[in-house]
Amino acid sequence: MGSYSYIEPRRRRWYFVLDVPKDCRKVVGKRRIVQSLKTESVTVAERSKGALLDYWKTTFEQIRRGENPLLEGLPEILSEYRDELERASGDEEATLLGVLEEVSENLAKTYRVSAPDIVSAIRGKKVETTEKIEDWLSTVDNNQKSIDQKRNDVLRMSRKFRFTDQISSRSVRNWVDELRETISDATIGRLLSSCRSYWNYLDRQNLINEKTHETKFPFDNVLPKNKTKRKSGRAIESERKAFLATEVVDLHKAALNKGDQTLADLIELGMWTGARIAELCNIKCEHVSDKEMEIIASKSRAGRRKIPIHEKLKPTIARLKRDSTDGFLLCGQSNSNKYDDRSGAVGKRFGSLKKKQGFGPEHVFHSIRKTVATLLENAGVPEQHSADILGHEKSTITYGLYSGGAFYDTLKASIEQLEYPALVNEAAP
Repeated sequence: MGSYSYIEPRRRRWYFVLDVPKDCRKVVGKRRIVQSLKTESVTVAERSKGALLDYWKTTFEQIRRGENPLLEGLPEILSEYRDELERASGDEEATLLGVLEEVSENLAKTYRVSAPDIVSAIRGKKVETTEKIEDWLSTVDNNQKSIDQKRNDVLRMSRKFRFTDQISSRSVRNWVDELRETISDATIGRLLSSCRSYWNYLDRQNLINEKTHETKFPFDNVLPKNKTKRKSGRAIESERKAFLATEVVDLHKAALNKGDQTLADLIELGMWTGARIAELCNIKCEHVSDKEMEIIASKSRAGRRKIPIHEKLKPTIARLKRDSTDGFLLCGQSNSNKYDDRSGAVGKRFGSLKKKQGFGPEHVFHSIRKTVATLLENAGVPEQHSADILGHEKSTITYGLYSGGAFYDTLKASIEQLEYPALVNEAAP
């Protein structure tokens, strides 16, 4: 077999190999990069090596500039060494075990963890906290924005607890106390929810050693149930409040008086559907019929739903569809971020409007959604029907797991229970 640069055959497969420059070895944590190209074809291997070579050369340049692009790469490094150790036997295994001490010392310095922890992780006796994060996220039924948020939440936790055996109710409670000095309880609650979901996934994969944990639920009951602390020392209620029906109508009137027809339309859509602002701004005309609107882009599976159109909303729906110039029900809204969220600009205008109307931080556009839920409850609408309208998960097995949702006529009758004082456009003769 001929000689090739940067690739070599091992156990019938081709591997990318590259010596790490001496001035970069401390950060990389090893002297040589060895990575499987997952092919038995030398032609494919030759084509594949280029991207890896470019990546590592760029990485070496970043390291020389004082950057550390590999700071979050510990799980991959541990997994790579573990795979090599599992495949090795005889003299090769003895050699790997011999260099393990040096490798662990270098990695420990780079990632600010102990060398024994590195050794235990490589030998499969300890789990690096983020090692299964992408596997977990692949099972999560959320939109990309929510998935990225969950990833960031767990990564934040991992900077405090590098290995799972460091996580306990006591250590998490102490961490929460630290977090409360700088962020709100609502944010901490969301962060804990992400961590709890990830922890449960690890447990299902049998990666949590019950013998080393005093509880299987270290993220439960660690956040005090009281008012949110702010940096300024002020305390406000962490739960958002619903608008009164009259207040929603006043906001609609204020938007019209300001000459902001789009904002008025957004408020009207929200008050008759209970949909989230991002859902409303991203709905396309093709997903709205004379009878119902279909929410395609939502946070979860339950959020993807069909909402019957209230009779009083139909004239506005017809106008918006007729006048749309870009295919969206609320046209003219540009994407405000990488998630194609079109609600940024109009959302800020709503924030300014409600502030001028005397509402504080506990009232946001989501408060209109709470208004709808409150009106449906007070009208005697069954909770499972409200859940279908609002796109909430159902907690019971019968309705949550087996039911396909209420029929159109049932939801139509439920949504017609919504009542508000007359809007400006309704009051006109």
